[in-house]
Amino acid sequence: MRSKTVFLSVKRGSGERGLSVGIIISKKVAPKAVRRNYIRRLIYSYFRDYSDVREQDVEIIARVIRDVQSLKKKPLSKLIRGELGILIERAGI
Repeated sequence: MRSKTVFLSVKRGSGERGLSVGIIISKKVAPKAVRRNYIRRLIYSYFRDYSDVREQDVEIIARVIRDVQSLKKKPLSKLIRGELGILIERAGI
């Protein structure tokens, strides 16, 4: 599934592993490592806080696909969390 900023790949597992999250952010999207790490922490915290997903056996790969370097922290956080919420609902998790 895809939104303007995030591409989400969801694979349902077959065992009792629980939630597994992988995050991909290229230098083209956010040239500074500080910004890439901030986005990575945002995405991990979203899945940590979203208990419905945490309890399922799911593998999720989130890839940031839009240049977000120019956004401030608060609008960036709102954008990423909002789009993740929409994508999770679309995935039926």
